[in-house]
Formats: sequence, structure tokens, C-alpha cells
Amino acid sequence: MIRQLRLLGALVLVTGVGRGVGFQPYTKAGNEQSSDLVFEDTSINLGTVLGDDGWHWTEFPVTNHGTEPIEIVKCYGDCGARAWAAQRVLQPGESSVIHAAMSKRTIGRRRVSIYVETDEPRSSHHRLRLNGYVRPIVAPRASGVFMSVAKGEGDTRTVSIYADRVDVEILAVTTTHPEMLEAWIGQRSLESVDGQFLAKFDLNVRFRGVEKAGQIKDVRIIIDTTDARAPTIELPVSIMVLPELRARFRFSPPDQEGVCVGSAIVRSRSGFEFAILGVDLPDGGPNKVIVSDWSRVPGDACTYEVRVVLRTPEPITETRRRIDLLVATDVSGEENVPGIGFLRR
Repeated sequence: MIRQLRLLGALVLVTGVGRGVGFQPYTKAGNEQSSDLVFEDTSINLGTVLGDDGWHWTEFPVTNHGTEPIEIVKCYGDCGARAWAAQRVLQPGESSVIHAAMSKRTIGRRRVSIYVETDEPRSSHHRLRLNGYVRPIVAPRASGVFMSVAKGEGDTRTVSIYADRVDVEILAVTTTHPEMLEAWIGQRSLESVDGQFLAKFDLNVRFRGVEKAGQIKDVRIIIDTTDARAPTIELPVSIMVLPELRARFRFSPPDQEGVCVGSAIVRSRSGFEFAILGVDLPDGGPNKVIVSDWSRVPGDACTYEVRVVLRTPEPITETRRRIDLLVATDVSGEENVPGIGFLRR
């Protein structure tokens, strides 16, 4: 008898919490829906999906079984999901669909949620689920390669390529601009993802150099494979060639108000032509720029003379100190330029 009373008390307690103010349950798969908005399915298994940079779309059919119109106020997905309602208002007896998608970028088993909110007085929140397994094909997991380099550095980047068949081979790797970029396959190995072995290839990309600074976007790496589903892959490459600026200062001791006047020679160490658009100091330091101006050194397209007037709260006693400038150029945007300053006596 005491055990029955305890069980009854527990049931009353749970029922009281469920009816508390602000409690808005989501409709879940397998549960009876108390809402007049009835989904044909609240969970869809997408099965195996081939991975890429896109989305796998499906539909959740839904019907208004009530006697009043129902408005879908909001429809959205969590991380890795998208959703939208084909129809905002459903009249009594009317049917429509919720378009939902799962991202195919992340390899492995996936489970994402879609949320639908309505203007119903009861059970206005609904949760739908998408399940699936994203399997890679022979394609780079990244959407491309970005390189930030300077002339003649020979910088190398490595991109991983996966295949869901361990017998897949890469036959050849070429680039559209071999004079600027070279690429080759390095190590080949096996990697386990959710219990499945994948073939992994390390694609090495090396920058050879150009004659002009700036951003280069029309370069591609072409990969030939033995996989009939993806016999040829084109991987875009974006290259930012930096002018590699350096600065050398001479500045006067600060006056009583802490104002210091300095001049600097800013030069491209790579020998690239550039144009200065603005000069400032990096954020976070105690020094503040009052005014700055600059002019190109006559006969030298790779060198500028910069005049900076700044206010510093610190006394300057050393004859040599590190000073960085934030220089905006026409080829690389804002660039932190390291420099050495010498105090004028």
C-alpha cells in the first residue's frame, strides 16, 4: 500500500511538471501528436549519401487536421541542417510539405533536427529528424586551397583527399599554371571513419613564384583517378602573393605632451611594386597615430617614405626599439609591417 501511494505521488509530481507554465513540448517520432498539424513522418532515414560541399534535400509531408487555419511561424534547422516551409498557412484539411536538408560536408553518421513553430494554442513546437551516413567519394574534403606566400619562398601546402574504395588510385596530378604552381601526391594511407576504411592521399602543393603581388584566383589543380564516379577532379587554388613589407624608422624623442615625430622607409623585400592606401599602428598598443602621410621614393616603385606623428605615454630612452606599422596596400589589404626604429639625438 505504501509503495502504491509513493508511485501515485510520483505520477502526480511528473504530471504537475508537464503542465507547468512555459512548457512547450516538441513533437517526437513515435509519439501520438496532440497538435492538429500532423506530419506523415517525423523522422526520415536518408540512408547512405555521397559527401560533397552541398546539401541532401527531402520533404516532410504535413496536413492540417483541425478546424482552424494554422500558420507556420518559423521553420529552421540546427547546425548542419536547413529547412523552409513550402506554405505558410494551411487551411483545415489542407496539406503541404516542409523542405529539409542535411549538410554533406561532414563525413560519417549524421543526425540533425528540424524545428517547426506554429501559432497553435497547444503543441506549437514540432521537431523533425534527419538521419544518414555521409560517405566520401574521391574529392578533396576542403573546397579549395588558399596560399598566402611571398616571391620565391617555395611555400608548400598539404590537402587530404579521401576515397570510399580502398582500391582507388590517383593516376596523375597537373596544374593549369605549372610555371607558378606544382602539385604531387605524397603519402597514401588508410583511415578508419565510423568503422569503414577509407583511402587517404596527401596532395602537396608548392608555389614557385610570380612577378607581381596580389591575389590570383584562376589557378586549378587537375587530378585524374581510377574511380569512374569521379575520373577527373578540379581543385580551385586561391593565392595571395604578399609584397613582404619591412620598415626602418628614425624618430625624435617625445616632447612634453608625448608627441613624437618619425619617418620610415617602407620597402618590399620581395621586390614587388605596391601602393600604400593607409598607415596606422596595430591595435592594442599604448601609442596612437595623430597624423600620417606617405610618398613613393622617386625612381623606386618598391619603396615608400612614410611620415608618422604619434602620441606615446611612455618615455623613450633606448636608442633602438621595435616598431610595427599597420599598412594598407592595393595588393594585400592591411598588413602588419615589422620595423626597427632608431632614436634621433
